[in-house]
Amino acid sequence: MVSRRREQDRTAIIRATDEWMDAFIPGLNVQTIVFDYDDVEQEKAGELRRLCCVMGAYLQGEARVEHRRRLYSPGAVPVVSANVDSLEWRLGP
Repeated sequence: MVSRRREQDRTAIIRATDEWMDAFIPGLNVQTIVFDYDDVEQEKAGELRRLCCVMGAYLQGEARVEHRRRLYSPGAVPVVSANVDSLEWRLGP
């Protein structure tokens, strides 16, 4: 597990095992989980690197944080978006 705080109000936590990795932003209550049951270590390392880059973009203020209206209940939920390796990552509903 790696926990990193870049700015006073931004924290990201990344955990990884042989079969899954997850990233959590406690201040927004946003989380994503990536499952990989393959035995190809290079692919797993690439996925973990991309996940770390997404969290790094959030910590450095390069990710977008939007609040979208909930579908079935009042209020809004945060959505974090970041571009990494020409792909847009979206964390949230």
